[in-house]
Order: sequence, then structure tokens, then C-alpha cells
Amino acid sequence: MSDEAQVLPEEASANDLVEMDDAAFSKQLGLDKLLGEGEPVSPADADSTGEEVAEEVVVEEEVAEGEEVEEEVVEEVEETPKPKKPPLTRFAVFEGEEEVELPADLEITYEANGKPRKVAFDKLVAMAQMGHYNHEKQQEMREQASQAQSAIQERNELAEAVTQYQQYYDKVFTDLEFFDTAREAYLKEQSPERRVQREHQSLKEQKEQLQSEREAMQVAHVVSTDLTPALVQMVESNPLVSQNEVIGLYTQLTAPLLVRGRLPVERLAEVQTLVKRDLAYQVQGLQDERADAEARKNKALQVEKGKTVKAKRQIARTVAPKGASVPDTKKPKVYESAQDWLDNDPLLTAQE
Repeated sequence: MSDEAQVLPEEASANDLVEMDDAAFSKQLGLDKLLGEGEPVSPADADSTGEEVAEEVVVEEEVAEGEEVEEEVVEEVEETPKPKKPPLTRFAVFEGEEEVELPADLEITYEANGKPRKVAFDKLVAMAQMGHYNHEKQQEMREQASQAQSAIQERNELAEAVTQYQQYYDKVFTDLEFFDTAREAYLKEQSPERRVQREHQSLKEQKEQLQSEREAMQVAHVVSTDLTPALVQMVESNPLVSQNEVIGLYTQLTAPLLVRGRLPVERLAEVQTLVKRDLAYQVQGLQDERADAEARKNKALQVEKGKTVKAKRQIARTVAPKGASVPDTKKPKVYESAQDWLDNDPLLTAQE
């Protein structure tokens, strides 16, 4: 390389070099001859800048060749067929009795939860298998959801109670007047008199509970052994009165005897009397009334049928031809012997 290429002109300032384009800058350094003419450069003549540019050119050429090779390899790989992916689950499709082979890339489009879905057919089958309806599983999930909801509600209630207790104790320790009031109330509740009162109240409630259970057992026993059989017998012996009607009449008769929706034990005898006397009379009255109405209806139908038969006969006589010989429908008389015929034949007897 000549000395002119190595030494920059004095008039070329730094700003001029920055504003130069690549071609002008290369020409200024004398690189255009190196790249354009391809003259061999000796190590003694080549400066550091020229060597770097030459190395960059060689690297760029190698990179370009490498990219071309990679592109060719990619093209060759794309041309090779991809292996067939196995389905996610085993299934079969039939058209009639013949099994049909589906395409490997078959996809199904549908709408779920207001959104369009597009999934492969094998994935759709797998989703259906995973979500197959199971009544026991659904029931178990509902129970778990209910238990979880109950647990959350209980947790919230406990958290609220803890907060209230925390606030209460904070106020007790910070407000002396409130502390004195709470202490007096506590001592009053823990006094021997209040303890005795609470014990008496608890015993009273227990006795009332036991009495209520005994009464309920007695009522259930009477209902199952006496009242229910009587009602069943009424329904069976009065077929024209429905079961609902019998129960409705029973409710009307026993409603005035209930106390807060329950039947007291001391009124069981009254209920038994009402069922066996008043209710039985009412049901029997309905049965007789409806039976009479049914009988009158049947009698009227029979009368109408008789009138219809008479009318048909009258019409038949009216439209029958006049003077037509009516065949004798009498059976011929059978004689035991010839003498019997001579003695009893009406024609021979008339001639004599």
C-alpha cells in the first residue's frame, strides 16, 4: 500500500470523516483498491486497518456460505415427511358396522361457555372420557362443595367472634369504668344464687324435652296402630270417596284440637272419637250420595236404551214390505207313530 493511502490529507478533519459515507471513507483509506482490484498485499505493506477489513470480508463470506448451507439443510429437512403422532386416547369410528379411518389432522369446532373452540378429534374424545357423567361422583362433588361452604361460613363466624372478643378484652384493659362494670356483671352471674337459677332452668328444659319426646312417641303409637288403620279401612270400604278427600276431612276435624301445630296427648281420645264417629259418618254419607247418583244415572241409561230399542223396532215395522209372507217359525210336531199322527193331526181331526 502506498504512503498516500496511509497518510490522511491535512484538509480532512474529524467532522469530514464522520460525515463521509462508507464508499468515500474506504476510498480515503485506500481500501477500494484492495477490495476492487484484488491485488495481493504483503504483510509489510498492509496496515492494521486493512487487515481488519480483510478479515471482516472473509468472515462475512464464510457466514454467507454457512447460511446458504443451513438453508439448504432446512429445506431438505422440511421435505422429509413428519412421523405420525399417536392419538391421545384409543377410540373407533363406525359407519354402520364398518369401521372408518379418520384423518390424523381432523379438528372439531364447537361453542362452549359462549366461546368458539377448535380442538383435535382425539383430544375431544379424551376430554369426553375425562368428563364422563358419574352420578356418585357428581353427588360427592356437591357434598364437598356444601361442606366447603359450611366450613367457610363457620370460619367467618369464628373469625368474627374472635374479633369481638379481642375488642372486648382491649376495652376491658383500656377502659377502667368498663372493666368495673364487666367485673360486677361477671361476679353477679357467678354468684351462688344465679348458679342455682341456671341449674333449675336447665333441669326444667330437660324435663320439658323428655315430656315432649314421650308425648310424641305416644301420639305416633296411636296414629300408627289406631288412626291410620281406620283411615285405610274407610278408603277401601268407600271406593267412591278418594284418599285425598278422606285426609282433607280428617284435617278439618282435628285442626281445632292442635296446639302450636302439634296434637296434645290428652286430646288423643277426642281425635279417636272424631275419626270413628264423625269422619266415618261423613265418608259414608258421601259414598251413599254418590252411589245413589250413580244408580239413578244407570237407571236413566237403561230407560234410554229401552226407548232406543223400541224406536228401532218401530222403524223396522214401518219400513217392512206390506203383505209379505212371514215364514213359520214354529217347530214341526213330532209324532211317535202313524196312529198317533192319525189321532192328533189337526187337519185330520178337523175333517172328521
